Amino acid sequence: GERLSDQRSDYYDFSERFDLKPHYRKLAVFFPTTETEFPVFSDFYTTSTFQASQQNAFKAFAKVAKEFGYDIVVRAHPQTPDFENVELNEDTIWRKLCHESGAEFISASSRINSYDLVNKSDLCVTYCSSIGIETVLLGKPLLILGESDYSEYMPENQGFTNEGIKNVLERGVPIVPISSLFPWAYWQLKGGIALQLFKIDPGW
Repeated sequence: GERLSDQRSDYYDFSERFDLKPHYRKLAVFFPTTETEFPVFSDFYTTSTFQASQQNAFKAFAKVAKEFGYDIVVRAHPQTPDFENVELNEDTIWRKLCHESGAEFISASSRINSYDLVNKSDLCVTYCSSIGIETVLLGKPLLILGESDYSEYMPENQGFTNEGIKNVLERGVPIVPISSLFPWAYWQLKGGIALQLFKIDPGW
């Protein structure tokens, strides 16, 4: 039940921080999933949200978010040993979308760590990336644009349509209680997937 406070990763350089620029009013960071993951993982139930396209979802969000005074940063999925050539594939897609939407872009090869971005943001946004879970554990507001294996546990944070995004931003994006993730964590545990972000109480 405690917030995530100590983050470590072999894939990030924690000496390289994301520096906020003076022009930022409110900072929204969009964390895309790699496009190569969608045909691989069956738990991305995205067919009913933005024509099953996180690119469409991002464009819709960027348009609405600017009306609410947000400056937007897109952090491409970091290139890791598990995701070769991510920079080549993802940067091409997201650099173009950022240019069209007036958003700032951080390359897949950047060593800026995503946790630093989460901590410095006013709003974290994802289509269906697992970083949404980490955002909740870090106690930051999360907006979900696509259905995933955890989105159903956060109904107040869903922006599955243009109007839905606007409604959530008008109400104010709530911070999700960690307890909302317990059913998801139980499902993950029973599915045989090791939980690395939770301490399991042996007495439960």
